[in-house]
Amino acid sequence: MLLDLGELGAAPGSDRLCTEILQGAIDRVHASGGGTVHVPAGIFRTGSFQLKSNVELRLAAGAVLQASGDLRDYLVWPYRHEEWGDTQSLLFAQDAENVSITGEGTIDLNDEPFLRWDVVKTDAFFTAADAARLTPEQVTETPVEPADRPNQCMVFLRCRNLTLRGVTVRRAPCWTITIVESRRVLIDSIRIQNHRRTPNADGIHLCGCDGVVIQGCQLDCGDDCVAITGIASPQTVNQNIVVSGCVLRSSSAGVRLGHLYSKVRGVVVANWVIAESNRGVGIFAGDDGFVEDVQLTGLNIATRIQAGQWWGKGEPLVVSAYGEQGGRIERISIGSVLSSADNSVLLKRLGGEIRDVWIRDWHARVFDSLNRRQF
Repeated sequence: MLLDLGELGAAPGSDRLCTEILQGAIDRVHASGGGTVHVPAGIFRTGSFQLKSNVELRLAAGAVLQASGDLRDYLVWPYRHEEWGDTQSLLFAQDAENVSITGEGTIDLNDEPFLRWDVVKTDAFFTAADAARLTPEQVTETPVEPADRPNQCMVFLRCRNLTLRGVTVRRAPCWTITIVESRRVLIDSIRIQNHRRTPNADGIHLCGCDGVVIQGCQLDCGDDCVAITGIASPQTVNQNIVVSGCVLRSSSAGVRLGHLYSKVRGVVVANWVIAESNRGVGIFAGDDGFVEDVQLTGLNIATRIQAGQWWGKGEPLVVSAYGEQGGRIERISIGSVLSSADNSVLLKRLGGEIRDVWIRDWHARVFDSLNRRQF
């Protein structure tokens, strides 16, 4: 079955939300056994919707599916996130199979109403007094203060055979794409274009997934571009993951493996460019978490310390094991790396274990920028 959003009555360019029409089309295609919901060229505004099994959401060239700027148009889904609590997202898919989002169009997550763009984010580590000392140029690098916002944007929970291909996703007010306990996932040639000052604007976040390929993507984010952790699923292992041929820019890390008690095994990262980032690669294990059997090869990394309270200090690589119960990092192979950075490689052990970490063929340059001396 093929249903066209425009032919069903959705008006491009209208202030009226097309949520009911979009959800109705998805439900009809799902009930028929499968098919495609086609979004034609034009801007279509929507609130929360649920993607279901055997449904392809296809965005034509020039199509923009734009999220509502009113938090009241977002549903609270029946899934509680370990870090963010109740999930309030634009898109939600749960226990779905053969789900895909494809095409040359755009999903615009509409961050502007959910952030206080004129307020520099401060906390115990970066105070108002620190902010007052910033130059005008440094202010443009700092995170802004979030207002009430959707705490997730696109969530896929326990899905099978998930494909994201070709689309552009932009302006996320928080985590962009969250994939939890899912199997057989392909993310191919997508673009994520978030504002670099948006805190927590992760690109792709994998939690407890098995069998994931991410290839040919361009990600520009205000937090980790690709995070492979267990924040939303601490007891499930992330494993059998290949990430290749991507270009990443981040106010935090290009790629992050592990977090606290996360469990990560069997990851290959190859042929990446990490540019203009606050940190290149971070590998972390705390408490009873572990990261093991990881290969990183063919990386071109350029880092620079960003002003304000971001994660990282311009390191091209951080490997850190910590925690009272002792996180474990082992069998890590890193090779064929070219880096230009504000800092050096950091290996840190505070109560955990780091074993069998091999670094070969790394050509490094270290710079002394203004931000390095100040932050």
